[in-house]
This record gives sequence, structure tokens and C-alpha cells, in this order.
Amino acid sequence: MSEYWDNNDILNEISEFREDIVRSAKGVIDMIYSDVYPEIDGYNKERLSYIYGILSACHSYLKRTNEIELRYPEHVHTHKLEPFQYYKVLEEECKKVCFIDGLNYKNIAGLDNLNFEHFNEEVCKNIHASTVTALANMVQSLVSMYVDVLAKGLISQQGVYKHYVLGLLASLEGRSEAQSNCTDYEKLQAALCEVELNYDSCREYIQALLAFWSKLVDDIPGDSIDAWSYETTNYLNSNWLSLCIGAFR
Repeated sequence: MSEYWDNNDILNEISEFREDIVRSAKGVIDMIYSDVYPEIDGYNKERLSYIYGILSACHSYLKRTNEIELRYPEHVHTHKLEPFQYYKVLEEECKKVCFIDGLNYKNIAGLDNLNFEHFNEEVCKNIHASTVTALANMVQSLVSMYVDVLAKGLISQQGVYKHYVLGLLASLEGRSEAQSNCTDYEKLQAALCEVELNYDSCREYIQALLAFWSKLVDDIPGDSIDAWSYETTNYLNSNWLSLCIGAFR
């Protein structure tokens, strides 16, 4: 719990006792729940990832030795993983987002479940150009642990991309409206360059949002397409849209 020790200091101090710690798995888990975890700052993601690693090792030991795992009635595991697997995922994902200083990981995950109340808000407020990919990947890994993701209202990987893209567009739209009456060529050219830069910065995320629809069009039966003349003027006619709807169904 000490802020004066980093994880390497702790590892060096207890390395020779690691097996003893794991063999005392039940007591260690109980101590982490009651004393250690509540004292750790959610922004100290390096420390939290270390704690998740200890929990994973302890639960793995209990699994291997067929000992009865501790049950906490007030917490319900609704994810599809066993405890040692759940904590391993949390450990790995927590490490990957350590560089995002403003991310409070306790608002992302608790000891038994994701933090459903604050998850979306914490993710969205930390979405920036330098973090969007890492957060999208983290979200994908974490929400995939649950079967009923939609019922829980958790943001998806595509939702992270969408939030980022819409934020860029809103900002661009606001600046464009302020220059809407401008007829100066150089300013117009600068505005067009800004549009292009915005597109370049979010193109891969737009493509990720549209990946499903690309698959959908590719899966439309070829004989259906050949049944009528495929021309640019026909691309969005009623027959084509009907085929898309049919494939979607």
C-alpha cells in the first residue's frame, strides 16, 4: 500500500516468500479485499495491476489444489470466466493503459466485476487521439468477458471509435460555422486542409465502425446482383436496398 515503494521494490522484498504467499491464498485474498485494495488509488494502475496478478495467482493455486474458493455473498460473478482468469485479464489490460494518467481504473473494474456504474463515463472522458486505440482494445477485452453486454449498457469497441470521431466532427463543425461566410481563398484552402487532416486522423476508426456493413455487402449473393444491371445510377435504387435489407435479415 505504500506510495514510497514501487512494484520492483516489493517484488525484490517478497520474491523469496512468493510460494508461501500463494500457499496462504485464502488469507491473502481476504486481506486484499478488506485492507489492501481499498487503500490503493485508482490512478495507480501499476500497483492495481500487481494486485490483480496476486489475486490471479492465489485463485489459480486454489483451483489447482481443489481447495474451496472464498465466497463473498455481496459480490456476484456474472462474467463467464473463472476468478483466476478474470483477474489475469484485469492485470493485463490495466498494464496496457498505465500511460493514460487521467484514467481511474477503479472506475473501470472492481474486485469481482466491472464497474458498470462508472465504466462508460470513465472511458469516454479519457478518449483522445493518443488513447483511443488503447481504450478501444481495452474495452473489447473487458466487455467480451460478459454474455449480456448489451443488457449492462457497456460501451463497445466501435462505441469508443464513434465517440472519438463524433467529437472530432463536432469540433470541426463548430470551427467551420464560424468561417462559413469567408470567401478568402487562403482561408478556404486552410479549412479544406483541416477537413482532410481530421479525416486522415479518424479514417481507421470510421472503417472499424463500417466493417460490419462491408461484410454485409460482400455477402450478398452474386446471382442476386447479376439479376439486374449494375450501374452507378442503380447503386442506391430500391432493388439494391432491398437486397441489402434481405442480407441483413
